Amino acid sequence: QQLVGMNAFMYFGPKIFEAIGFDKNQFTTINNFVNFLSTFPAVLLADLAGRRQLMLWSSIGMFVACMLMGTFGTIFVEQ
Repeated sequence: QQLVGMNAFMYFGPKIFEAIGFDKNQFTTINNFVNFLSTFPAVLLADLAGRRQLMLWSSIGMFVACMLMGTFGTIFVEQ
């Protein structure tokens, strides 16, 4: 979680989304719901595709997500 920035996303996410006009409680609810739902396909894919392939492909997704969060944070959050 620390490697991909999930801890920072969980901590700063409500502040970032509140700064761009969203409700921070709504962000937390949606984020927790997505984390919960993502558990099921992850377990299935780990068994079907293999852990190595899952790790390689998910690292691309994590990179894209981190870049998007960084970009949106830079654009929308006023200092």
